[in-house]
Formats: sequence, structure tokens, C-alpha cells
Amino acid sequence: PTQPVFALSPANAFTNLIDYSTKSGAEVYATNTAALETTFSIDKPNVATFLDELKIRAHQAKWNDPNIFLIPTGTTTVPNNKNLLSEYGQITTEQCTNHTRGYIT
Repeated sequence: PTQPVFALSPANAFTNLIDYSTKSGAEVYATNTAALETTFSIDKPNVATFLDELKIRAHQAKWNDPNIFLIPTGTTTVPNNKNLLSEYGQITTEQCTNHTRGYIT
């Protein structure tokens, strides 16, 4: 039989794909997608607070891949990436949208 994996954080117990139909998979999903305390609003200058909370969530969720927040901003001949959390002012909405299309099937 497969031995259970114990972890203080649900994300620590997963090393492969997460099966969201299981109790533990659903818990990981709920924890990692829960609303942040600060709601981003273009009307309020709270970008720094929102990004700080997102960085904390990323750490708690074990989104440790250093490339997870990189957005391609260069061209095919001159590739370049910018970090969404620290270089957000240098990334266009179009670049971000184009990058996310790669995750949608």
C-alpha cells in the first residue's frame, strides 16, 4: 500500500498533479485560491499591499518555481522576461494576457 504523506501545509504533500476530486486536492485548491484580504482596485492605490499579500500566498502555497511569475516581454529574436510581482509596471496587459493563454486549454 502507498504510505500517506504528512505535511504542515497541504501543498507540501503534493509532488505531482493534484487530483481536485479528492478531499486533500480540494483543500489545496480552496486554500490556494481563497480571496486575499486586500482586494485590488484601480481606484485605490493599494498595489503594494496587494502584491505583498500575493507574495505571502505564493510562499505559503509553495509556488517555489522561480519562473512561475515570469511574463515574456521580449520578442522571438530578443527574448526577455519580467517578474509580475516586482516589475509589474513594465508589463503590458497584452503581454500578460498572451502569456496566460498558454495555461488555458
